[in-house]
Amino acid sequence: GVLKTRTLGAIIEDIETGVSISTEDLPATDDEPGILKLDAIADNQLWLDRNKRIPPGLMQDAQASLRKGTLLVSRSNTVDLVGACVYVPEDYPNRFLPDLIWQVSLKDEARVHPEWLQLYLSSPAGRREICRRACGTSGSMKKLSMNVFREIPYPLLSEGVQRSTVKLLRTWDVSIKKLRKQLSALRQRKAGLMQQLLTGRGRVPEFRRS
Repeated sequence: GVLKTRTLGAIIEDIETGVSISTEDLPATDDEPGILKLDAIADNQLWLDRNKRIPPGLMQDAQASLRKGTLLVSRSNTVDLVGACVYVPEDYPNRFLPDLIWQVSLKDEARVHPEWLQLYLSSPAGRREICRRACGTSGSMKKLSMNVFREIPYPLLSEGVQRSTVKLLRTWDVSIKKLRKQLSALRQRKAGLMQQLLTGRGRVPEFRRS
């Protein structure tokens, strides 16, 4: 049968907004305060190193730091990236929201695992719902309003199904990361081999003289 749905507005506790701070384009260390760049949420991952250091004199302008169990959502970006969403696995008191990223917290009684919701919103089905609602006059940049974001539907699934789904997909993520490392190592080996063969410092085994 058709799955029942509910809108995000029914389960959202709060949507925090960040600020725009004019800083030098230098990344902060782990111990320094930094404001996230827009590409800090990309490829379904949170890239904490993609930030700009906040000088001490501007710290009073920083508002919301990253909190465990929330979702970060890009409210304005290209058509392909507007509504990009990542899960925050722990508190990061030295990383702050920029003006183009929201921090979304869910109600405790919502019975929706935030990590599952992140996976759904990043899936083809979730992306379709987001892109249908994103608007803007520019052909390259689209925006989401809070009201429109709250109208996005999601399927009602049991907490057990949500947990199992998260566990399964995260297992796949681990496997994919391992394969990427192996592929990277093979590419490096190939590059080294090419350097040897194409400069004449190495020989293909079939053409070595006995």
